[in-house]
Amino acid sequence: MSGEISRNMGERYPEEASKLLKGSIIYHYDVCAEYYYSLWGEHIHHGYFLTPADTKEIAQIQQIELLVHQSNLEPGSKVLDIGCGLGGTSRYLARELGCEVIGIALSEAEIRIARRVSIGEADGENEGEDGFIRLGKGKVKFMVLDAEMIEETFENETTKMFDCVWISDAMSHLPDKRKFVSDVARLLDIGGKLVLADWFAATSGMNDSVKTKQQKDDLAAIESKIPLDITKEVDANLFDLKMA
Repeated sequence: MSGEISRNMGERYPEEASKLLKGSIIYHYDVCAEYYYSLWGEHIHHGYFLTPADTKEIAQIQQIELLVHQSNLEPGSKVLDIGCGLGGTSRYLARELGCEVIGIALSEAEIRIARRVSIGEADGENEGEDGFIRLGKGKVKFMVLDAEMIEETFENETTKMFDCVWISDAMSHLPDKRKFVSDVARLLDIGGKLVLADWFAATSGMNDSVKTKQQKDDLAAIESKIPLDITKEVDANLFDLKMA
């Protein structure tokens, strides 16, 4: 079934396949979240390595800094962090830029860790009545929420909700990219930003440069689990987002 999902990326998923994909994601992260935290720490996204000497931890922060710089994200912005994982990026944006960040993920285990770590770093009280945890000049809030429900959850008929929607290493998990980009456009304020970093399938010639059977098997395993064939679709929808 997972291979079929990947091959049919250009079309909307059948409801059953979408539920299967989300169920697999929830199960995976519910089982592995504590292990990932003990192994990787608060950041479970990829890193941006500037030198061979960079550690994983340094590279992960450098990726956040790169995205902040390229997007020109303003201090104090209201940010929705999609697929927030253990909350590392949300906390960074709150603490370093004074942002008000809502982080969402499908996994209850991830959100539980995100809250626990944030409360441990909190300035003053734990969670406020509004659910936010204050970190430096910013604050964070974490919710178990399906990314396909963001419009229904956050849309306000009179005001736009967010200055930035941030999604790092998570869009590959979303069955319906078109719906996601459309929802983002409705939630962003005028001049708002969609900050995106993720896996993308290269051209069909990509596999020609893969030399070993092990490398090909590794790629096949990734492609069978997450839908990567989205570059053209995302490009088209991001153009629509800019025009919205």
